[in-house]
Amino acid sequence: MNEGHKEGASRILYPTKFLTSKKFTTMTKPNASAQGHHHTINNRTNKPVRLIQRITCRISLIFPCMCRPTVVKMISLIIVLTLLMKVNSVYLQQDMCPKVCKCDENLEVRCNSPFNANGLPHTLSPLTKRLIVNYAQTTHITSSDITSYPELEHLDLAFNKLTTVDFECVRSNQNLLSLNVSHNNIVEVKDSVVSSAINRSQSIENNIDESEVFKSLKKSRINIVELSMSNNLLSIIKSYTFIGWHKLVRLDISHNIISTLESNAFAGLIRLEYINLSHNKLTRIPSLPFLGTTKTLAYSASNDMTESSLKSIDLSYNPLVSIYSNSFKSLKKAREIYLDYASLQFIDSGAFSDLSTLNTLSLSNNNLTVIPSESFRALESLKSLNIDSNRIETIRANAFSHLQTLQELQINNGTVSVIEPGAFDGLVNLRHLELAFNPNLTRIPLDVLDQLHELKYINLRSNSLASVPIIPATMRNPFAVVDLRSNRLFCDCDLKWLTRWLNTFNATILDLTRQDIGHEIRHRSQTETIISDPQLVNELLNLTCAGPPALEGKLVLELPDNKLECLAPKSELHLNIGFFSLSLMLIILTLICSVNLCRSDTRLFWIIKENLVQSRKSMILPTYAEQNLAKLDNNKIETQMGSADYEPVEYSRSYWPIYLTSNQRQPNSSGH
Repeated sequence: MNEGHKEGASRILYPTKFLTSKKFTTMTKPNASAQGHHHTINNRTNKPVRLIQRITCRISLIFPCMCRPTVVKMISLIIVLTLLMKVNSVYLQQDMCPKVCKCDENLEVRCNSPFNANGLPHTLSPLTKRLIVNYAQTTHITSSDITSYPELEHLDLAFNKLTTVDFECVRSNQNLLSLNVSHNNIVEVKDSVVSSAINRSQSIENNIDESEVFKSLKKSRINIVELSMSNNLLSIIKSYTFIGWHKLVRLDISHNIISTLESNAFAGLIRLEYINLSHNKLTRIPSLPFLGTTKTLAYSASNDMTESSLKSIDLSYNPLVSIYSNSFKSLKKAREIYLDYASLQFIDSGAFSDLSTLNTLSLSNNNLTVIPSESFRALESLKSLNIDSNRIETIRANAFSHLQTLQELQINNGTVSVIEPGAFDGLVNLRHLELAFNPNLTRIPLDVLDQLHELKYINLRSNSLASVPIIPATMRNPFAVVDLRSNRLFCDCDLKWLTRWLNTFNATILDLTRQDIGHEIRHRSQTETIISDPQLVNELLNLTCAGPPALEGKLVLELPDNKLECLAPKSELHLNIGFFSLSLMLIILTLICSVNLCRSDTRLFWIIKENLVQSRKSMILPTYAEQNLAKLDNNKIETQMGSADYEPVEYSRSYWPIYLTSNQRQPNSSGH
């Protein structure tokens, strides 16, 4: 290695021979091994030298002394020494690298195997900038571990066996910018320096003087910009844990069991922009801890504060259930809030107050039954809203009327069955609408999409739609996409617009293919990128009809207009009129029957023609003559009819029909 090192050094030093002469040519004789070669440097070899000379002389216009040979020599020596130091540091890094680690020329060390020493390895180059120690079964780190590498910028201790972290150990290294202690068994984080300051400022009544705490830590700051403590066993973040972390921008404490955030847990994090609290046990939005991010190290008795710098907050996978008013108070710079899988059932109308700069809000996979329209009133800059996988059945009119800046709306994988007219009114800037995978959605009202003038992509995939009203945006934009895959389309006159759009869409795709501008599409809008997906394009162009039977299985793209006819009226008005007419007739007939049956002088006559009664029967004929009712005393008289012929007795208004035998016939039937 040493010989190679010397040879490398000689090769690097060799060009300086050309720079030491006045004519920038070699003044030494070639060695024995060089006999037979040219004794002077050819023009090609002189090019770098002449370039240095030219640059130096150009600089001499400003500094005349730069063109002197001695100055050129000094500059060349400095360059060579710098290169030698670089080479030397690489060799030093390799010589000091433990066997279980890998060291490279970029001063990065990776140790992914267990080693005997506790803490960090101490035999590495002190110039190490990145140290990654994973799966090494490290149980603790101390201040001496950090101070051994004063140039260290990135420290990764993930996948070890750390149980406690004392931030005092990182205060000694002002160059450390990133610390990763994720995937350990950490149950507590503390800072001995902060604890001492709190104890000194604590009064007899156990009240803490915040101004004294802040003042005592002004000179003890931590310059770390990014901290990850995810996938540990933290259950509580105590007040002032991160005091002095005045440069921290990203904090990840997700995948823990945190249920308590004390009121000043994030005090002093005035530059914090991103915080991940997902996959924990929080039951309320930690509004007071967020308020602590407005407190600076200049905090005094007058409560000097600044605006919080928080831009992105992730509270997904926490059992929050409800979001109350002013939960995000003071977060005036917030851009993104994620509340997915948070078991949300209720959102107060003032929940998102003070979030006038919010761009992205995600509420997917919760238990919301209605769209919290009033809570959106303060979101003046919202561009993306995700309410996928909730229990919303009806999208009511003006549900999004306050979101005039919204560009992307997702309502997928839900139970939506009704869309009221005017549901999307006010979304004048909406470009991306997703209403896919709602199996209960069977129809979309006419004109409900008419105000979506900027719409470029609408996803209606995997619903139960038989027909879709015309979407005006598709007629204006050749790149607009309507995804109707996995619907049972009934091909009639209502889908003529779809056939025409598919033909236009096909022509657009063919035009792009001929021009071979696939590379340019990637730099276009999201919708234009979608149409560059071959699978999507192929499935859209192969949409088929599910009815009527004559067109079942036919490609919608290939259907002519004369095949798409409405054979029968589908208006609900005809059905309602028919049902009303039938009901009216039944009512009239009922009234007529009721009037006839209820008249006091009306009798029901059974008229049996003589030629229809042929069989012999024995029957009981009660006599209901009004004149004999009192005598008979409601007794039944059994009359043997035998083989006698039957004749109807003439009756008047006072008699019910009665049949007498021939022996009982009256000689004169005209008398009553």
